[in-house]
Amino acid sequence: MIDISATMSTPLSPRITDNGLQKHCASLHAADSLPPSKKRRLSDEEPFEALSPVDVARSMLSNVKQGLRTKPSYSISDTDLDGYTMEKVTAIRNKDVAKLRSMLTDDAASFKACNRNGETLLHLACRRGGVDVVKFLIDEASVSPNVVDGLGRSVLHDVCWKSTADVVLMKTLISRISPELLVAEDIRGHTPFDYARREHWAEWNVFLAESKDCIRSRLEPDSDALYMIA
Repeated sequence: MIDISATMSTPLSPRITDNGLQKHCASLHAADSLPPSKKRRLSDEEPFEALSPVDVARSMLSNVKQGLRTKPSYSISDTDLDGYTMEKVTAIRNKDVAKLRSMLTDDAASFKACNRNGETLLHLACRRGGVDVVKFLIDEASVSPNVVDGLGRSVLHDVCWKSTADVVLMKTLISRISPELLVAEDIRGHTPFDYARREHWAEWNVFLAESKDCIRSRLEPDSDALYMIA
């Protein structure tokens, strides 16, 4: 079982307009919001495209507690391990949705699987499988997208880790995942966008600006939320 405990601060902050987003982001105190290796001071003159998407995401989700950290559990069951088969891994890497669908039975629990490091089939799909595979796992195999691996990394960490800015996949996930995970840190203190390459910052910032209404509308109103592999 892998779970995440997320605590949110109380009221929502005022909405940030498109024109005010750059100014708001630039006014953030980076030393308080970034991991030690990422600390830097933002300038009011810094162009929007040069801002770290970590700061842009945090400004949009400013009601979410800073330092929100995922908390993985290491009680991985034999059932979890048994479901993580080479046949499924190969089909995911080959983006073979038809093959995966042929393995789907009335009991889809076998797809809610992970390896000994807590990495789920969905983590692998986000890194290697593509949009259609991810949609299959979430929409047909009923795999929860709100999962983390043994290092506390959500599937969003895997998306941002990729060698390209896979905005299409991120859009697919953001309509299905808890948006708080955009700013949730792994056990090393890094959010998903901390793993994004510098040359991808502009693309991620455009995605965040275009998706802000969808992201904010899906925030949990409750002060506490729990996500897990069922």
